[in-house]
Amino acid sequence: MKKNIFSLSAIALTFAVMAGCGGKEAIIEQPVEPAFIEHCEYKTGVRAPEWYCDPNIEGGMAAVGEAKPNAARDNNMQRTMAMANGRDALARQTQVKVQNLLTNWSRATGADENQTYEANFENVSRQVSKQTLEGSRQLKRWLAPDGTLVLLVGMSDSDAIKEGLKTSLRNEQALWQQFQSKQALDELDKQMDEEFK
Repeated sequence: MKKNIFSLSAIALTFAVMAGCGGKEAIIEQPVEPAFIEHCEYKTGVRAPEWYCDPNIEGGMAAVGEAKPNAARDNNMQRTMAMANGRDALARQTQVKVQNLLTNWSRATGADENQTYEANFENVSRQVSKQTLEGSRQLKRWLAPDGTLVLLVGMSDSDAIKEGLKTSLRNEQALWQQFQSKQALDELDKQMDEEFK
């Protein structure tokens, strides 16, 4: 009887081992990467619409324009300013002429205890954009908690973008503005020349 119990136990153990090993693939658990969710913030702790941080539209281009509330509480003026700022950002996406001057110097004069040290770092930059944007319009609007009007301004048709970016050459008003800009920049150059003589 002991021999039969031992034989049956051995057979049952063999089947159990074979059933446990047969046909199943080992499951390897992959570590789960945490999902990174970027929150768009207007200011620290103040959530903003996603388009504020990533002003893109399919088939076109977009930019954000902002305007703080004015003392007269003139909403129309605030909207006009936000639209102008948004269009300016659109124009700068297409063509920008940038000039930059970086000055960095240091000097030590005197000797021993009478020695003095001077250092200067100066960065002067200017950007000019000359574009006519036809078909640009307000796409979305958001009023921030501090009263700032935030607009998504864009041009949704890529053909309109290509044809809407016209040079301002031979446009009398644009030429007058160019003349005024040149005078202001010449004055800046003159002041910089006098500063670094």
